[in-house]
Amino acid sequence: MSAVGQTIEKPSFVERLLPPEHFSHMCKYLDDEDQSTLLATSKEMLSKTLALDHLNSKMLRAYQTIFPNHPLQSQTISSIEFSPGDFSHIPDIATRFPNLKQLSLEDCSEITDENLASLSSLPLIHLNLKGCKKISGAGLSQINKNYLALLDLSFCKQLKDRDLRALEGFFLTGLTLDGCKKVTDTTLSFLRNHPLEDLSLESCKKITGSGFEALKSSKLKNLNLKDCESIGNDCLAHLAELPLEELILENCYEISDTSLSHLRNHRLRVLSLEECSKITDAGLRQIEAQPIKSLDLQGCFKITDEGMRSIANMQNLKHLDLEGCYRITDKGIKRLRKLPLQRLDLEDLEQLTDKIFSYLKKLPLIHLNISSCKLLTDFGLSELAGDNLHEGVPLKSLEVVGCSKITQYGIINIFPGLYFGSNVVYR
Repeated sequence: MSAVGQTIEKPSFVERLLPPEHFSHMCKYLDDEDQSTLLATSKEMLSKTLALDHLNSKMLRAYQTIFPNHPLQSQTISSIEFSPGDFSHIPDIATRFPNLKQLSLEDCSEITDENLASLSSLPLIHLNLKGCKKISGAGLSQINKNYLALLDLSFCKQLKDRDLRALEGFFLTGLTLDGCKKVTDTTLSFLRNHPLEDLSLESCKKITGSGFEALKSSKLKNLNLKDCESIGNDCLAHLAELPLEELILENCYEISDTSLSHLRNHRLRVLSLEECSKITDAGLRQIEAQPIKSLDLQGCFKITDEGMRSIANMQNLKHLDLEGCYRITDKGIKRLRKLPLQRLDLEDLEQLTDKIFSYLKKLPLIHLNISSCKLLTDFGLSELAGDNLHEGVPLKSLEVVGCSKITQYGIINIFPGLYFGSNVVYR
């Protein structure tokens, strides 16, 4: 009892255990019945959780179960994330949440053009329609053009160029079209006047280099062309003057050293050339002056120790993937010893010997993959540990699959913390 004779209600166990923002996140992983049961134990927790600016649809459905006659309305909620199948159970979104700025309808396959039209009054800035297989250009044209900046249409495989013409009236800074396999260069022409900074076209196999002529005056900073197999040297020629900072060309098999010559004026921080097997040492010389922090050369098997000279000049490099560059030897790895590398992948470099560990121990490595480097041994690996607790590489994860001369016993003795913390991938 309080001093005035009133009972003070103590916080429930749930309230003491979880702050509202963690409680809301946890609810995404519970089914409707469990959420309703949990929320019913503490209406105070429910009130606090619904006062957050971000909600998920399971929380809304739980609220409806507990208060069926009082649909939730809020001027403060700015972000809602729907789970598949939930949208149709929560009507009048635009009326109940008029200030919604971020909406995720990912994999909500029931979403139609009519549903998008019902959202037209919302001041949405970020809209995720990934995997919404029933929408078309008619629905996209209904979205409020005055605010939308970020749009994800990935894996809307039904969309064609004529549907994406609806984007002409928008001013997007970010667009994702991954897996939209019917999209061609024509769609890129619709993006000519957008202030685009981020564009992802992964697996858009009908996109060619010629299409990027429409974007040669854009402000693109991040471009993902993974699995765009028709992309060739002409693509990067059109992008030569762009302020690119991140470029993903994984599995763009026609990219060659000539392509990389067009990147000399960029300020790239991330570059992926995975499986661009035409790249040679000469191509690396074209980009050695870039402030690259992450470089993926997996499967670029023509690169040799000579190419490591160029990589050694990338003084900002923290992540390097050389998996499958089997021509590289100890001599090439030695050239990397002064870089600030934190993540290094040397898988399938079968010529490497224990000598590399004397070079690697000078690096601030957090992750190391030496899988299938069959000449490496426990004795060599021990160099990374140093002579005492204050020396050695600060490894947090290690991959040694297929290294028959590196034993489980050796790893336990050299890096017991890694092994027993399940941060070693072994055999």
